[in-house]
Amino acid sequence: MLPNRAIIASQFWNHECGSAQSLDAVVTAVPNEPPSSGIQLGSGVARSQQLLLLQKLLPIPFTPSYAADSDDQGGWVVDRVLSGVGGRDWWATVMGRMRVQRMWRFKHFRQDKNETLAGNASQEAALGSTGSSSSSRACSGSAKGWFQDPSMYALSARTRITLGKQTWLSGSAELSTLAGLAAALQGRKGGDAAERRPAAEGEEMLEGGEEASGFRGFISLRHKMKGHDLIARAGWGEQCVDRAGRYWTLPRALSIDFASLVTREGLRYRFGLQHVGGKPGEHSPSASASASASASNPSSLSSPSSRSSSSSSSSSLFSSCSSSAPSPPPPSSYNWLAARPRITLSGVLGGLASTEITTTSSTATAQDASQAPISGMNGEAAAGPIRLSSVQLSSPSTDLFASVAVTAQLGMFERPLFDHTLFNATLTCGSLSSACYNLSQPASATSAPATGATSAVASGDMSAVQQREERGAPTLSVSFQQQILGPVRGRWDACMGVDSKKPLAVPRLLDSTYALDCSLERLGAARLVVWFSPTRREGMAEVRLLDR
Repeated sequence: MLPNRAIIASQFWNHECGSAQSLDAVVTAVPNEPPSSGIQLGSGVARSQQLLLLQKLLPIPFTPSYAADSDDQGGWVVDRVLSGVGGRDWWATVMGRMRVQRMWRFKHFRQDKNETLAGNASQEAALGSTGSSSSSRACSGSAKGWFQDPSMYALSARTRITLGKQTWLSGSAELSTLAGLAAALQGRKGGDAAERRPAAEGEEMLEGGEEASGFRGFISLRHKMKGHDLIARAGWGEQCVDRAGRYWTLPRALSIDFASLVTREGLRYRFGLQHVGGKPGEHSPSASASASASASNPSSLSSPSSRSSSSSSSSSLFSSCSSSAPSPPPPSSYNWLAARPRITLSGVLGGLASTEITTTSSTATAQDASQAPISGMNGEAAAGPIRLSSVQLSSPSTDLFASVAVTAQLGMFERPLFDHTLFNATLTCGSLSSACYNLSQPASATSAPATGATSAVASGDMSAVQQREERGAPTLSVSFQQQILGPVRGRWDACMGVDSKKPLAVPRLLDSTYALDCSLERLGAARLVVWFSPTRREGMAEVRLLDR
């Protein structure tokens, strides 16, 4: 897949990218952000199916991942499919997660505390006190507590149902922590608040100290038509990530999209409507993002609202190194999709039109509302206040976006050493009008391109000028992949911000990802990928199908 094909999806919502923060291993990108790097794009395979493949291919009971918490107390986690059922037209799975590193640190924290309690008890015993037995019971009880703590576990259920030849219904429900569920069950059991188990020390560190249920989920209905997709989706508590690695939680989101299918080249278009209810909340596992004291909402997540967007783009392959028909890949190649040496130059040019739909409510008397009495059911005039609602459409905004990419691949990937090299560079501008505005400003008025976390003002949301600077800042994505030994390859992806005023200056690194992948001969065009992002402080192992 050409790397710049994701630019039209990045202008909208529901653009998936990989993440270990969720048991589903997928979060959505904030609209109007740069496209994710190739290794972080969603694999298109449900995480539960990936875990089932990994459990069959590798002799390990769990699949490890790394997902740092906002308090820097957690890291390594292990995931596993606990149960799976299915039939010809449906399947359902239940996955579980255990926070191993957090559990280990919590264990030592409790052990240090117990040693202190034991020392105090010994002093009391020397003085003839009888408190040693109670201290020993506290030590043994706390030794079990770190393992039985529900905040150390997470659960997720995923299902997919085929409703027809071209219609699918899928859904997911996830509890990022079982602490809220355990508290609810304990409260229903019949104890009052005083009898409930108090939160253990260190437990409040989960999710940055938030005492939330940790529930998130979605329901999606997809209908495939001739050359088009119609997708309706409803989500609760879903996470999305911006270019600075900050995570945002959307309380409620509804969307419907009508889009043309992805083609190698030609015209593509998409129409959509999205409604966001509730104020987005921030949860930043990234140290660089959470360290910024001036955190602000991205312009597309500033407030609860509805908006309608439409976009069209045209993509073309400008040139190719091969003038003749491509030869079939050799049968001895480790991955037949990667056995195609080529040099290509591709480009995308598109436009985006969007409008925001807001609903305002006010309270007025009957005389203010209609300058005449409003009759009730018994014919009497209504004297009480009346709640009025109105729908307003903002002025439509239009913009252009563009992307240019060059890809070079060498080698047939059949020899055991250095027979595959891949390089890609993609220059993307999400808003040409904003880029022109930045260029028209004097150098003193426009600073380096904003990254989302450093561009915010401490008082709240970003100003219109800062939003324009951020959207108009071009980004350069670079990817380098090299065969190491046999089917094993190493890869490095980076996303960098380019200064519009000084395009020849050294770009600033926004995100980087390191990965190792191994082609799986038993599964044909499949590979096992292990990646880690130091910027977002997360990484995981996954199976990718039909991917180079």
